[in-house]
Amino acid sequence: MRRLLEIGQGSRMGLAKDIGSALVTGTVLRFDEGVAPDGKPWKPSQSEKTLIDRARLRNSIRYKASPDYVVVGTNVKYAAIHQFGGVITPKKAKVLLFSIGGQKVGAKKVTIPARPFIGISEADIKEVEGIILDYLKGTLK
Repeated sequence: MRRLLEIGQGSRMGLAKDIGSALVTGTVLRFDEGVAPDGKPWKPSQSEKTLIDRARLRNSIRYKASPDYVVVGTNVKYAAIHQFGGVITPKKAKVLLFSIGGQKVGAKKVTIPARPFIGISEADIKEVEGIILDYLKGTLK
């Protein structure tokens, strides 16, 4: 127990980085599978590859770690509308313009369904538990 209490910030930082890396990997895998952290499939979009046509959002997933916490997220501006869903309306024009199947389409509003990608799945929990157990085993040697 004393050894656990003496664990330094540097050692905990390594643990936090390993956890962050695992959570990013889990998030990216969900993009490939098209599922939310709870395992529910995303509602399909007009494109063949929901949320990964250009993979900008998928490739933007990063973690920030400290000895006391890990945060996983993205700085892509449109991430929130995909995570939580919502309605998009034009700000300056009368309609929103899109190209669907090579055809120009106009709409006064577009409803984007929630397609959660940030979160912790059951597989993520198991992976993180394994990382923590390995860390504790190494610390107690």
